[in-house]
Amino acid sequence: MSSLFVLIFFASLIWFFIARRKDKNSNGKTTRKTWYILIVAVISFMLIGSSAKNQSKEKNTKSQQSSSEKSNSKVVKNSSSSVSKNSSSSKSSPSVKTEPLKSRINSALLKHLTEDQGFANGTLDENGKPLPNGETRTPNDVFAWSKSISKMVYYDAGTDAIKIYFTEDAMKNLSKSEGLKVAQSAQSMAAGTLFSEVAASTKEQNKIEKMFDLDTAHKMKPYVVLCDNNGNEIARTSAWDNQFKPKDFQ
Repeated sequence: MSSLFVLIFFASLIWFFIARRKDKNSNGKTTRKTWYILIVAVISFMLIGSSAKNQSKEKNTKSQQSSSEKSNSKVVKNSSSSVSKNSSSSKSSPSVKTEPLKSRINSALLKHLTEDQGFANGTLDENGKPLPNGETRTPNDVFAWSKSISKMVYYDAGTDAIKIYFTEDAMKNLSKSEGLKVAQSAQSMAAGTLFSEVAASTKEQNKIEKMFDLDTAHKMKPYVVLCDNNGNEIARTSAWDNQFKPKDFQ
């Protein structure tokens, strides 16, 4: 039930902002109907809190009943202690698994970026292998964007994200429109990496796609924080669809 209230809350909140914008464009003020939409959102939010409290009470009641049953016998109590330890170990394992996954994400991003830079500089063959004896081939302009990026890493931005760093030369020489194109190319590369070069299983791939909202609503791309070569933030993608906002590059 709480999931339904959450859905109503977000839907009405989004509807409110859309309706409010339309009101301002048409008559310059927010209509009463639009304020009713906000009231629906507030009521939904209150119901979410109430539902969460009820669920918490039910869980506490079940926990107390379980504890009482376990105390009936020493054997059952000892068995319960063993199960509790196993459960505790199981609960801690996701955090243990998360770190290696983030490390693998960073390694895959570095590998992919380095490879794209090799193609851009003409130092790799068509299979991504270094050319012998320092030989070079015609640089592939498709990957030219990668020379403007120094690194890409996992980043906790309040949500799972990829942090992309411009090189110092890029900050000095790229126009804002060129910077936008480079950022979009880097984001697409990150998406491709997350889709195909990190997961060790289908289950883990599903986890990655859920972490980064790699779905059609977000254009199959991760949330990105863009920064200069010193790590100072320049822009972020929109939280609604994970797209860069053109106004940030004007």
